[in-house]
Amino acid sequence: MPLVVAAIVLLLLQLRSSPAVNLPKESFVMVHINTFSKITGCEGTKEKCEKILSDEKEVRGLRKGSGLVIRHQDGKSWILTAAHVCQSQNPESLVLNDAKLKMTTRLEIKVIDFFGNLHKATTVHFDELNDICLMSSPGKWGKVVRVSSHKPVHGETVYNLAAPLGIFSPKMVLVFRGIYSGSDFGGNEMYTFPARPGSSGSAIFNEDGELVSVLHSAARNLENLAIGCGYENLVLFISAHLK
Repeated sequence: MPLVVAAIVLLLLQLRSSPAVNLPKESFVMVHINTFSKITGCEGTKEKCEKILSDEKEVRGLRKGSGLVIRHQDGKSWILTAAHVCQSQNPESLVLNDAKLKMTTRLEIKVIDFFGNLHKATTVHFDELNDICLMSSPGKWGKVVRVSSHKPVHGETVYNLAAPLGIFSPKMVLVFRGIYSGSDFGGNEMYTFPARPGSSGSAIFNEDGELVSVLHSAARNLENLAIGCGYENLVLFISAHLK
């Protein structure tokens, strides 16, 4: 009899230590946005404008974010991320030394898949209000995620695959676990796991490994509070732009 009890206890311990969820890690992408800003016009005194235009060259910048493969369609891989990741954040004009400068910014988007392969990508659609962006990349690569048929319920465990602060290596993506805590008046979903710059655009999954939200913000003064787009808005965005 004691041997039977011991066997049952051992079996229960093994079940408790087994993985809780099989996340589609191969769907993860890291997004690199290279920005190239250039002065194209100047309103001010001739001397100031000539000096600025002669001194100022093209300014380059790099912004990083996270994303996920949502669909293979028309010979392309379609990627979701946050709208503020895939859009230009540089101003169209600025004032320098009492001269008003006109600026143009060119974006070069590249994404790195879970295995470390580099792909070109192009922004196709974005929703500023809900902070969602859809990009396309040539070829079929990555693992397509399933979208949940319903939003999470309060207190449900969720998982996040992200590259906060750009932390990512081929075949290594950070996994965070938290609790769904409801939505605010704006329809944003609240989750209790940490997020940092670079987490924007990352996928949030339920325990079935199904997509329930895309992260777009983090609370500045609260360590474990991540904010994602509303589930209904996410589903509407996907259905509006993909077959």
